[in-house]
Amino acid sequence: MKYLLLPPRVPPSTNTLLVFAVWLTGCVALHAELKWDAQQIELKPLATDTSVETKFGFVNAGAAAVVIEDVHSSCGCTIPSLPKTTCAPGERGEIQVRFNIGDRRGMQTKTIRVAVKGEANPTVLTLVVSIPEPARITPAMLVWEKGEAGNPKMISVQALPNQPVRVLRVSSSLQAVQARVETIQEAVEYRIVVTPGNTMTPGFALLTVETELMGRKKVLTAYAQIRPK
Repeated sequence: MKYLLLPPRVPPSTNTLLVFAVWLTGCVALHAELKWDAQQIELKPLATDTSVETKFGFVNAGAAAVVIEDVHSSCGCTIPSLPKTTCAPGERGEIQVRFNIGDRRGMQTKTIRVAVKGEANPTVLTLVVSIPEPARITPAMLVWEKGEAGNPKMISVQALPNQPVRVLRVSSSLQAVQARVETIQEAVEYRIVVTPGNTMTPGFALLTVETELMGRKKVLTAYAQIRPK
């Protein structure tokens, strides 16, 4: 029987292990990584505000430059801007965001997607804006049943404490539904009188109530419906 003699196995030298460790550490260190100050921001504007602004701050916590290829929002009312697209290792940066309030009310949640070069999935930032009403409007919807007498119905518009408001005018999106403003107490309370032309034809009207709050124009909305049976 013949035997094959193999050279003895020599363990890797200390120098070899050190070189490998340095190479491995370099591979890890070259990974680019953004660390965000916060990925969700909540804002509470005043009733008089027409827009609000904020910033999503970040730092490049890796050892390679980060390149942001694209930033876009879920809604045209939310406008992100990026002053600088490339962030060096250890450098801070920010995404500036402007939210246009318009006639929006209540809780608004918008997202901003940030695409980074070399990353498969974008980072999602969330902006939550709680927009107060400039005035109290009740009820928000008036309803007539089909064939019901077409008597006028009322919507009350009341100023909130320490927040005087003037109702300038009201308009209806449906010609068959008429609306007008009555002043109960200037800058404090108003009444919207809504009258359907007839209740035999189903319809749905958007009532746009234009107001003025501390010199700024604000829009309230209400609805009038003639329901089918």
